[in-house]
Amino acid sequence: MKKMLKKSFALVLAIVCVLNIASVIASAAAPSSGDLGKNLKWSVSSKGVLTIKGKGEMTDFGVADARPWDDHRDEIVKVVVEDGVTSVSEKAFSHLGELKEVELPKSLIFVGCDIFYGSLYDGQVKADKYGVRYEDGVILNSTTEIKGTYEIAKDTRVIADYAFNGQSELKQVKMPEGLITIGVEAFKDCRSIESVIIPESVTSIGYQAFANCENLNEVCYAGTLAQWNKIKIHVSNDEWLREVKIYCKGDINRDGKTNSSDALMALQHSVGTIELKSEQIVLADVHADSKINSSDALEILKISVGSTK
Repeated sequence: MKKMLKKSFALVLAIVCVLNIASVIASAAAPSSGDLGKNLKWSVSSKGVLTIKGKGEMTDFGVADARPWDDHRDEIVKVVVEDGVTSVSEKAFSHLGELKEVELPKSLIFVGCDIFYGSLYDGQVKADKYGVRYEDGVILNSTTEIKGTYEIAKDTRVIADYAFNGQSELKQVKMPEGLITIGVEAFKDCRSIESVIIPESVTSIGYQAFANCENLNEVCYAGTLAQWNKIKIHVSNDEWLREVKIYCKGDINRDGKTNSSDALMALQHSVGTIELKSEQIVLADVHADSKINSSDALEILKISVGSTK
């Protein structure tokens, strides 16, 4: 009996050794660099650094296993996405068991969901007091219920896909100047949301970004109507856009027009005779300098007569 156990143990040990050797050989044989779409390249160094460089968008893999560096998932300890790369695909750096460090560039415009899901680094991502997690100017996702108003951090450039999806207690969102992209389904199913403040800097609103936000009735946009019409808004947003009122720069009283009465309100607020609400301040601050004064009032008058863009 003992001899049989010893033989069985020896056999199992031999199989494990063979599997380990096979894994090492497979890893060594796997490519450590290559093309990534039309204009990007990737490489994994001997020190476990995954570098992505070039100009433009990352390939959309669909599933994590399709990543060209997937055979190196147990070796990668650091990810460096160089300046010039404009997107990071869904689950691009997920399930990297040794990942400890990440560098994302300011050139990023689009970020998919769950980019660190199941990786060691996922537990290191910073979160604010509301449980909103962010990395290098990118809001990744929200982990706890947000009630009332949420003001997005000033250095945020991108809201990743699905970031606030399903936050049914969220009522108002204030987005900072400098934000570029509102991702795919970023606020879908936020059924309590009533108003959104969007800065002039936004250039893209993704697929169904505010779908099923049944109480959303107004958008305060810090740019002009002409600028709003230049934003790349996915056609799937047409339904909710038909249901909301869009108030643009200068329309402080939110009557759909920019005229002398709006300029007067800006002056009155500047001298303290009236107090504007947060969304009205966004519309009044036409210079985006966080101050409301006579200069803003004059600019509003110019807008009303069509002498400024």
